[in-house]
Amino acid sequence: MDPIKSSLNLPFGYKFDPTSVELLQHYLIPKLRGEKLPSDYVMDLDHLYTYEPCQLPFNQFKHAKNDEAFFFTTDIRKSSEEESQIRTTSNGYWKVYKDHVAVDIAGEVIGFKTKLFFYGVNRNRTYWKMIEYRCHPTRIPIDIVERYIICKIKLKKVEEEEG
Repeated sequence: MDPIKSSLNLPFGYKFDPTSVELLQHYLIPKLRGEKLPSDYVMDLDHLYTYEPCQLPFNQFKHAKNDEAFFFTTDIRKSSEEESQIRTTSNGYWKVYKDHVAVDIAGEVIGFKTKLFFYGVNRNRTYWKMIEYRCHPTRIPIDIVERYIICKIKLKKVEEEEG
């Protein structure tokens, strides 16, 4: 771990709350290019989809909002032609409710986001929500684009769901 990045502290009252564009521009694209990242607030987590949401290390994200975390994980698509993905855990599954939403800067698409909810084994939707961020293939060579995605995972509170 980079000692400079790990010593970064946000002032009181500030939280790590990047926009979709900021996540793609300052974290995912540099990660795919092998460049230095501005901070270590997005954590590497292999095989993210094998974890139950409540097993994820939310306690390591002191700079994020409560019950929210950001992870780099490997893209689980089997091939670039096949969009179906396996997002099941031993006690449930992640189900897409908005797929392939474009993220753009001044009309130029730089990536996509997919929104998902977690369903328990009884097929009831839980309050866990995920947004997957992918880089657009025109920004990075296709063989590199599929190496990593960013997942933002959040436990939505009941009052947020109703509002």
